[in-house]
Amino acid sequence: MNRQEMTVPARTAPVLFKEETVSTMTELKEQASGLPHGAVLWTLRQTAGKGRSGRSFASPDGGLYYSMLLRYAQPDERLLAVTPLAAVAVVRALRRHSGIETEIKWPNDILLGGKKLCGILTESVTGAGGMQIIVGIGINVNTREFPTELRSIACSVFQETGKTGDLAELAAILTGELDRVYAKLPLFSPEDLEEYRDRCGTIGKKISQGGTARRIGDDFSLVTELDDGSEKEIRFGEIFQT
Repeated sequence: MNRQEMTVPARTAPVLFKEETVSTMTELKEQASGLPHGAVLWTLRQTAGKGRSGRSFASPDGGLYYSMLLRYAQPDERLLAVTPLAAVAVVRALRRHSGIETEIKWPNDILLGGKKLCGILTESVTGAGGMQIIVGIGINVNTREFPTELRSIACSVFQETGKTGDLAELAAILTGELDRVYAKLPLFSPEDLEEYRDRCGTIGKKISQGGTARRIGDDFSLVTELDDGSEKEIRFGEIFQT
């Protein structure tokens, strides 16, 4: 079944908007008990955006800062696909919205011209009510300039295209793409896996954990070749590539 044929349930979960918030992930987590699977919160500005490993995430005006709440009855290791599937959804949303082709740095950064265009962060909590996952996405859309320390590593859609993008339109497109890739989790479409493989620029690069990235496994893991010729599979975590 291809992406066009895949049946996606009609959206009933709310899409919430605030002009400014501390962090869409933090606020969605605080409101989660009263929200259903698929609920979305997006904003124009974050005063304390969240990045990986407790780092802050720069959230200047012009970006789309977005989080979605997912609920599952029980933990399942296949739900590790949530993060790479979010990357697939972002790639497709940016293609539809802005006409740009982006690259995925395993497992979850979106690059354009070698610079970071989008960051994705997932957080999960398991309790008596099942498993709750919040997917946070920050896209540099209309940002004109970055702080000096970020100019060599970050970019925006505006810098690439010279055009100002409609953030509400991009949020709507992204919501549709996320609904589509998450429609069957913990299963996922072979087409989604192939899109990830096609867009992943990590393959062939030396990585910080040692060895060279060789391919994406059937579960979105990164398979690397070590110096002695043996292979190693990395299923999650942050890597640095050269």
